[in-house]
This record gives sequence, C-alpha cells and structure tokens, in this order.
Amino acid sequence: MGLLYKKGEPGKNCRKEIVSMSDERYIISFKAATGFHVVLEYPGLEELEAVQKKIEEAGLTCERWKGYSTQFDQADLYMDMRSPECIAQFDLDDWI
Repeated sequence: MGLLYKKGEPGKNCRKEIVSMSDERYIISFKAATGFHVVLEYPGLEELEAVQKKIEEAGLTCERWKGYSTQFDQADLYMDMRSPECIAQFDLDDWI
C-alpha cells in the first residue's frame, strides 16, 4: 500500500488516500541497433510482450527485468512508457 496525495483547494490542506501499489514491474532492457543500452518500463504485461516480440523479430536480444534494478544507471536511455509524454517522444522503430 502507498499514499497518494491529492491537491486540495488553495489555502486548504491536501488530503491523503491509501492506494494499492503493485510490486509487479514491467521492464525490458535491450541493446539497440545504434549500440545504446535502452530500458523501457511499461504499465502492463501485454504492452511489454508486444514490444519484446518486435525487438526479437528485428534480430536483437532483450531481457525482462522482474523489478527495479540498480542497472538503470547503466542505461543510455530509460523511458517510462507509463507516461503519455514518454510515449509521444519514443519510437521503437528508430531503435531497432
């Protein structure tokens, strides 16, 4: 469980709600055709498996990470594909 803070009205306190936070992470790592080490995190398994299939069909190898890893700092590019901004900026075809 985690705490989610919601913004209140100006001048009033923020309210807190307890929400369930999944421990499951959907993270994939691969060496792109450019030579860069790319790490992508997706909101669900379906999205991750579709991307993994596309990467492998392009002849690249990839690895699924079961959780957070300190190897994030070794990546040349990390994109949180749970974010609409990252989705808009990242095109997998440019990397495979």
